[in-house]
Amino acid sequence: NKDHQPENIPILTVYTYSSFQSFYGPGPELVKAFESTCGCKVNLVNAGDAGLILQRLKLSQDEEIDVVVGLDQFTKIDALGIAQWKPLNMQPVEWAKNFSFQPQEKTPRFVPYNWSPMTFIYRNHESMDKPSSFEDLVKSVYKKKISLEDPRMSTPGMQFLFWLVVHFGENDAFDYYARLIKNESNVSPSWSSAYGMFTQGKANLVFSYFTSAVYHWTKEKDFTYQPLLLENVKYPVQVEYAAVPERCKHCTLANDFVNFLLSEPSQKIIMNKNIMLPVIAGVTQGSGFDQLNYGETMSQQDYEKIAPKKKELIERWSGLIRK
Repeated sequence: NKDHQPENIPILTVYTYSSFQSFYGPGPELVKAFESTCGCKVNLVNAGDAGLILQRLKLSQDEEIDVVVGLDQFTKIDALGIAQWKPLNMQPVEWAKNFSFQPQEKTPRFVPYNWSPMTFIYRNHESMDKPSSFEDLVKSVYKKKISLEDPRMSTPGMQFLFWLVVHFGENDAFDYYARLIKNESNVSPSWSSAYGMFTQGKANLVFSYFTSAVYHWTKEKDFTYQPLLLENVKYPVQVEYAAVPERCKHCTLANDFVNFLLSEPSQKIIMNKNIMLPVIAGVTQGSGFDQLNYGETMSQQDYEKIAPKKKELIERWSGLIRK
């Protein structure tokens, strides 16, 4: 039967970022599970971070792209300006209780598949005192001790800048950032280089995900790593989305793949391999993620208000760094 010949098998092309696609990430296991039911092959393409994925979408109109996995609240807004996106038919899901970024539309164009609140990670056996407020972080005791990311190149870097803008208001946020720079906080081009400085002992605090602590608890059995809880703050939230460009070749399969990411087995794989919180209910039970204690988080409205100003915030940040 010709239908069973490999050349007739549709190939679903999924663009994503390196840690999702890598051997250690959730990609390979998810692909295997999806291929066992879809009658298709999945080609996972490491297209760089979300910003680079969008550049490719814009510049390579003839490239086959069925699904994009790895946009966040900021790149999602950029994505709307770069390409047309298909409204997706979603199966009903029960969203996780603490997750407040679920799509409001019946047929959303961007579907969340994992998330985490963000804060500083520290090791609680360090000899220095633990900060309890933003004001503490600019004290001389933390000089050269804080590891941050560049918002031009790194999503966590943008999340930190956004956190300050929501907390302080724009002008005061930049005044505060200037004080951090004066205190010789280190700004790395990427999350991995910032986190590397921290794990190598070159910094005592790193801006990262609450879930980063869970990685150390579960994979290394090291409970000295803890998320920093500050007084009177709402924490920023990184949400990652999957979407299907209007120019998809295998659009029905692409829609199926996005739904598949929200199935319970997929959400478990993503949680354990991406070290992020699942978006659907009941997945964290009995896992290290259950132990996470985080306070109030920012809302979708907070992001909708400020995310469109991303470009001018980054320009202002660049001016501050050059001074």
